[in-house]
Amino acid sequence: MLDLDTFFEKYDTAGGVVLLAGSRNVSPADEQKLIDLGRLLAKRSKHIVFRSGNAEGADSLFISGVGAIDPSRVEIILPYPNHRPENRVGYGSFSLDRVDVVNEPTLVDQAKTHKGTQHGIDKYLKGETTGKIVANAKYILRSTLMVTGSEEVKPARFAIFYVDRKATKPGGTGHTIKVCEQMKVEHVEQETWFSWLD
Repeated sequence: MLDLDTFFEKYDTAGGVVLLAGSRNVSPADEQKLIDLGRLLAKRSKHIVFRSGNAEGADSLFISGVGAIDPSRVEIILPYPNHRPENRVGYGSFSLDRVDVVNEPTLVDQAKTHKGTQHGIDKYLKGETTGKIVANAKYILRSTLMVTGSEEVKPARFAIFYVDRKATKPGGTGHTIKVCEQMKVEHVEQETWFSWLD
């Protein structure tokens, strides 16, 4: 199990990006832990940029902790430019629409491993920007981009997740974890990082 000191030794380097993400449903008993982890990571690191996806739940809780210490090291990746603007005041953000997705084969290939959005991704690649199928594809492309990076976005070097263990379907968080595994991005879930708070 990765300990906190080793995490900082390996990943607190110039240009390093750490993804903080997870389920929208967070147990009320765990909410403060996500905030506390964000604060702890921001306090004890010097260089890490903390990336998230601007979703409700885990993403927002993690980033509120980081932002309370150093909002300049927060990077929000958006599925579209006006996504939850009230939740990202004071943070740097980057929207999927700024990425030339057609010329990012790794991003597209990894996104298409999410079987439910392959058709929507194809539509988006052809220039379609509206409709529920395309909207869902944008979310999966955003989640994938958070890991893979692109010409404009650095890839993540490490990821920290909070996973809703009661969920019956893996959803976007499960997909993002799968992309980490395929891209060989080291990651931990709460069974590991809860111990970092002791």
